[in-house]
Amino acid sequence: MVADPELVQPLIRILPHAYPLPPYNLAESVCQRSQILEVSRVCFISSVLEQKQIGTEAGQMIAAKSAHSTLSKYESYWKHFISFLKTNKLDVSEHVLISFFFKLFKQGLALRTMSAYRASLADPMFYGFQIDTNSKVFRDFFISCRTRRPITKTLPPQWEVYKVLQYLKTSQFKNNKTISLPALLLKTLFLIALATGSRISEIAHSLCPVECLRNWLDITSEWPNPNNFIWFNAATQKPANNRILVLRFRQLINLSHAHNTKSNFHQIRK
Repeated sequence: MVADPELVQPLIRILPHAYPLPPYNLAESVCQRSQILEVSRVCFISSVLEQKQIGTEAGQMIAAKSAHSTLSKYESYWKHFISFLKTNKLDVSEHVLISFFFKLFKQGLALRTMSAYRASLADPMFYGFQIDTNSKVFRDFFISCRTRRPITKTLPPQWEVYKVLQYLKTSQFKNNKTISLPALLLKTLFLIALATGSRISEIAHSLCPVECLRNWLDITSEWPNPNNFIWFNAATQKPANNRILVLRFRQLINLSHAHNTKSNFHQIRK
């Protein structure tokens, strides 16, 4: 079957505009490419779409199609990928992207996390470099990763919220005016975490997180705090990092249970 020239010629004229080449010449130096890729993920996608003659506002909507929290996570993954390119002086290509995913696998990342990296890079790779992260080579790679590192099922929490709430009603924690500072930290931290999860209906009256937080802020208001932190190590009066908060969270759960139990801070939202 011979193609009709009258049909082919219009397509030849249209296709270069509908599907242009990648916006950046592959012959560019690594330094130039690295400088170009230093823009944010959303800006990169929107600028590429604009070069594809998609309107600026429409391109920005497409680039920022995900929720704000998802975009923030994707941005951190994007920066990690750009750092990988710059450190190894690599250009963007399909095999380089596979190498990046393989590096993540060798570092021991869970498959769920690797899949999140893949999702974050899908749009910039597709729009900017015509690399489809759902093509067979990527599907086969992730199947191989799953075979070698199966996804483990998340076990239900081994501790119970009501036991902690009952424990917070004991004499050691009940009175917010006379409570010790370390105990106030445990109580406030737990109730704030609980209030921002899905168990706010279980918090009432004597277990009000607002009152606990108010007392905590009053007591710590005179402590050195140039960066306006909320949480401190009660022993050192220094700002508490994530590790300290997790340890305090686990401490309260272990205190409220008769037997030792494994606890995870994220389980507060279950």
